[in-house]
Amino acid sequence: MFDRVRSSIQPDSIIDTHVHIGGPAGENEAMYFWSQKFEKSAAFDAMKLVTKLSSSRSGGSRYVDVVFNQILQSEHVDQAVLLALDAVYTESGRRDTRATHLFVANEYVAHLSEIYPQFLFGCSVHPYAPDAVERLYRNAMRGVLFCKWIPSSQAIDPTHPK
Repeated sequence: MFDRVRSSIQPDSIIDTHVHIGGPAGENEAMYFWSQKFEKSAAFDAMKLVTKLSSSRSGGSRYVDVVFNQILQSEHVDQAVLLALDAVYTESGRRDTRATHLFVANEYVAHLSEIYPQFLFGCSVHPYAPDAVERLYRNAMRGVLFCKWIPSSQAIDPTHPK
């Protein structure tokens, strides 16, 4: 398991450890989507600014191309940890699609990290998901570097026993 992680990090690399990707709803919702509410947020404006994409309808593959090329052209950053973002779950373990405004599947980010050596895998597993432990294990076996949560947007209580 750790060999995959070690082999994915290039020696002496400078790594950006916080890079989000995604794409609009209706394009590939099993792998990623953002809601119309997210399109009205400051986070979305910042993403457009960083990627220099002006349209909310720019597809997910376009965002991947932009991030990849930014890393290739960077004088300082060699690799980036792409971050998945799990859906919101209720405390009873039900996925709450109405409360999920940004979703990026672990499988999508893991796949990108297998294709592009510049991308490293950062997973997201909501602790209320009924299969959370299984999913963490699967991601560890795929070489994940760390697991990311955003308690405020994923409705996670950090003091919850799960």
